[in-house]
Amino acid sequence: MRKWILLVLVIGLLAAPVSATRFGAGMRLGVIGSAFDVNIHGSFLLTSAIEIEPSFDFAGGVTLVSGIFKYRFNVPSVIPYAGVGVGLWIAHGYTGFAIPFSVGAALPIGSGFYLNAELRPVLTIGEWGGFSFGFEAGVTYYF
Repeated sequence: MRKWILLVLVIGLLAAPVSATRFGAGMRLGVIGSAFDVNIHGSFLLTSAIEIEPSFDFAGGVTLVSGIFKYRFNVPSVIPYAGVGVGLWIAHGYTGFAIPFSVGAALPIGSGFYLNAELRPVLTIGEWGGFSFGFEAGVTYYF
């Protein structure tokens, strides 16, 4: 299990964009499957349309560590986005691969603050694998 965690950390460090135009951090709350979910995420805007989001989800004894590539659509007053990523899930001593999807919108609510709401379907592969569907909402601040 330590090898998988190390692999995700190395990939995350290598993929961290050094040429990001803006950085952000935030937290979302919601449900994934039937479990309460806490999501802590970062945000690296490469361009006005491309974003990379390292994400940590904690839901009912399951931890999901992922990196999601998002495309932000150019719409005035609200920023809809869609994305897909790769990650690892860790549950009750088991690990497996995850493919999280993300469809949502960000609404500017203040200087650098955005209210996010998104649907989070996640496909997990491995022992205890399957498909779960979630909803999350929260705030992201861009520096």
